[in-house]
Amino acid sequence: MGRRVFNRLVVEISLIVRHCVSRRALWTYLHEIGVDPGQMNTQDAAGFCGPPLRRFLVAQGIRLEPSELHKLERQLRAINPYRPEPYDRFDALERVA
Repeated sequence: MGRRVFNRLVVEISLIVRHCVSRRALWTYLHEIGVDPGQMNTQDAAGFCGPPLRRFLVAQGIRLEPSELHKLERQLRAINPYRPEPYDRFDALERVA
């Protein structure tokens, strides 16, 4: 499930900033702050909110309005690796067809 949480983190950040963030940069940054991206859980994603997230965004040259940052943090805290995402549902339909 850890990889699924990391993937959702990448997707949610990319959606808010309106371009794909570097998976490698995020992976490296998470290791630097002591989080194993391959074993992330919902608590790790929620813990990434606040100063760690802001530092990552600044390091990537991304500036968000306070309302966008709040929305992003809300989305990251709501990550649930057990709830299928739209992509997962479409993927399952394609496998059946």
